[in-house]
Amino acid sequence: MAQTRQAMSMALGALGDPDGELLITTQAVPATTKRVALAQAIVSIDEDTGALLCASGDGTFEDLTVTGTLVATPDEITATATGVAASIATLNTEVTTDGGAAEDEVTLADGTSGQIKNIYCVAAGNAGDSYKITPATFAQGTKITFGADPTGKGCTLVWADSEGWIIVGNNGGTIA
Repeated sequence: MAQTRQAMSMALGALGDPDGELLITTQAVPATTKRVALAQAIVSIDEDTGALLCASGDGTFEDLTVTGTLVATPDEITATATGVAASIATLNTEVTTDGGAAEDEVTLADGTSGQIKNIYCVAAGNAGDSYKITPATFAQGTKITFGADPTGKGCTLVWADSEGWIIVGNNGGTIA
């Protein structure tokens, strides 16, 4: 006899419960079934575009397939000469420079093993503005600098436990 696990399937009011009540059903699933285990998950249903899964917390993903559009909402910051922190809780950080004469700074705290971080400039305060990213732990130096008019320039970093942030993609930056 195959081992089984109990799986919970939830249908929200938008999926057909006229009273808006949460419906929960259980069913037996073979032990060989691939799974997604999350500490916390919030499911939001958009009637026009379909279901959107927003997950937070620690989890394990095995053979996860996403069809359709996967959206990673960015944090949006305005970099200043005194430094502004990029969130490590988001995949993407959109930078706007402040337009001042001094080089703007984006700081980046240590991450989690395998974490990916994209940082890119969406608007420059003025054409001569520039910014630098200074990770707390950086395998390739101390900073990456994006010169005058950095709109459209940025980089992709991956966190490695022993090395810190490693740049795996660079568009217009100088590593020092």
